[in-house]
Amino acid sequence: GYGQTWYQGNEDAQDSWDYLRFVLYTGFKFTDKLLLNVEVEVEHADEIYLEFAAVDYLHSPEFNFRFGMVLMPIGFLNEIHEPAYYYGNQRPEVELRIIPSTWRENGGGFFGELAGGAVQYRLYMTTNLKASGFSDNGVRGGRQKGSRARADLAVVARVDATPMDGLLVGGSLLVGDTGQGEIGDGGAAGVNMTLWEIHGQYQHRGLHLRALYVQNTISDTEILSRQLETGISETQWGFYGEVGYDILSGADTRLALVPFVRYERFNTQEDVPAGFSPNQKRDRTLVTAGLNFFPHPNVVFKVDYRNFDSEGGDLPDDFNIGVGYVF
Repeated sequence: GYGQTWYQGNEDAQDSWDYLRFVLYTGFKFTDKLLLNVEVEVEHADEIYLEFAAVDYLHSPEFNFRFGMVLMPIGFLNEIHEPAYYYGNQRPEVELRIIPSTWRENGGGFFGELAGGAVQYRLYMTTNLKASGFSDNGVRGGRQKGSRARADLAVVARVDATPMDGLLVGGSLLVGDTGQGEIGDGGAAGVNMTLWEIHGQYQHRGLHLRALYVQNTISDTEILSRQLETGISETQWGFYGEVGYDILSGADTRLALVPFVRYERFNTQEDVPAGFSPNQKRDRTLVTAGLNFFPHPNVVFKVDYRNFDSEGGDLPDDFNIGVGYVF
């Protein structure tokens, strides 16, 4: 499992301290080829969720089958989001607002690796987001979390390649309706969503480089905006790049000390329908700088400062200090 907690000081709000999550993993091997994998999560110390729960049939390295509640294979952090594996106390805002991590759906499909493991793929058919939960701040409120999910379906595919040691490049694509029978007269509006992203990462000794770009296009936004009484943008996009360096790399120690900086740019109000004014505070820039200290490879103490800005004026900055662990 894993867990994390952090203290946040906010210049415009009351300071807070949240035990954000504690997650327990369990698995069972029915046979050498038939497996069950489950994660149960406690969020904010008092909310319990099923993170994922799927049965895998392992036919071969090239071709396997998965069915149940699956993590959507989009971006860096939706599938692998343990706190020891990313910098800063909070995940990048681009992977919260445009890619609504943690994003899980009921469904199934195929996965495997090709070319001796140099190429990995996932191809699923799943339930999808619910457009009635969208807002001017993105699609995150549309997550159904597998609970009595309405079943307008989506197809999602991902491919990653490792052309050389330390280098990962890849991308993903999702297409599907999000109307769920709730938008428009008689629920007739499909509110189709097409989300795609490309990503790359390079690691060599103490150096870590990572970058991602994502774009989300939504149809029927005029109907959706009128029904929700807020402007929903047809196009939402974001990108980030980060660099970190372990200054103890090469030393005879298991310790790691990694200063990092991450730059993000994202906009969930690019082109709202006629009759609605875009919320310029949703056109944002975020710079995060901080330090990750690993007394053990699976335990990390984190300190970071986040500087927000927007086309609609300054936003409050925050300071965070916390700890995360994987076991």
